[in-house]
Amino acid sequence: MKFWQKMLLAVSALLLIGAGTWLLWPQSTIKLTMLDQLGTQIQPVKTVRGRVGSRLSQRQLAETGYQISARPKIKFKTTPQARIIRYQPALTGKRLNQKLRDYRYIGASFQVLNAGLGRHEQNYNKLESEMDRLRILLSNDGIHWDRLAVNYPNLAVRDPNIIKIGDRWWVIYTKGLMWTTDFQKWHQVVNPGFDPNQQFQKVWAPEIYRAKDGAYHVVSANSTDGVTFQLYDYGFNPQTGAMTAPQALNVRGNFPNLIDPHITYQHGSYELWAKDEQRHQLVRAVSSDGNTFTGTRAVALPIKVGQTPEGPTELQHGRQNLLYFDLYDQRETFYGVQAVVFKNNQAVSKRYPLQADFMVRHFSVFVMR
Repeated sequence: MKFWQKMLLAVSALLLIGAGTWLLWPQSTIKLTMLDQLGTQIQPVKTVRGRVGSRLSQRQLAETGYQISARPKIKFKTTPQARIIRYQPALTGKRLNQKLRDYRYIGASFQVLNAGLGRHEQNYNKLESEMDRLRILLSNDGIHWDRLAVNYPNLAVRDPNIIKIGDRWWVIYTKGLMWTTDFQKWHQVVNPGFDPNQQFQKVWAPEIYRAKDGAYHVVSANSTDGVTFQLYDYGFNPQTGAMTAPQALNVRGNFPNLIDPHITYQHGSYELWAKDEQRHQLVRAVSSDGNTFTGTRAVALPIKVGQTPEGPTELQHGRQNLLYFDLYDQRETFYGVQAVVFKNNQAVSKRYPLQADFMVRHFSVFVMR
């Protein structure tokens, strides 16, 4: 055998040994909990895998819109690990404001951060408790939404509604109210006045809206017995966040149990959307004064038998309106927020699931331009 053949054989043997060693080298896992500067979890806990002795890669640590505060030098060990990684938003100040100017719509939702849930279907029956956190979204077409990578308040948020008044962004939600000017620091309003007389067991899905005279109001679904809900209206002070005493709305028709109200004033009249808890459907009504709503009727939607819509929100998008609603079924499997084109008092399109990097739940939207 010639010398070069011996060398080739030796090199081949070494390569085979190296490849075999690499393939047989033990692997391990690291569970990563990613937190922003306020200590709020950014995504569900992520499990990454690597070979013992190797370091976490930049790709494994990457999170869209955020940068690592201090890159950790973490190696995979023979036993599984759990590590906390801290991030900060890549955009702040003027750069963040420029990003906001690039979009027409801003939305508020919440993300369920428990590990193991799907992107398109989620069932929470086996969870001991949900981890719900606020999420702000941006869009130009009302269907495709980009998560705003900012510091989020580290508290439970469900059914958020967002509106800008002056230089403040207000977010009102079930059991709370807060505001921000920069999406980095959040100011919570303590006891804004949801239940001033201690008469309600539950106050659900409040929303802030602007009335005909320019004043701001809050509408919510309140229950004195924890089972049956009625819609109530409050005056709202955008300087302090204080709310006046609640006044019951008069919704005509046989609808004794309504939740998830959404009110807008446009074209000279008020429009009310709500979920009829008794019949598991969405209803719509109109009013000239914002107190008495008439013409209450159910709205048919392109959904399957056994599926239930809730959390309605309507957006005027160009020459058409989009109607949003959260969707779930009898097994309490949730499918996220859907959109349909709404025209001449009826849905005239198939439904479109909102597109984002997480499953968007109970949703609100505000027009920026």
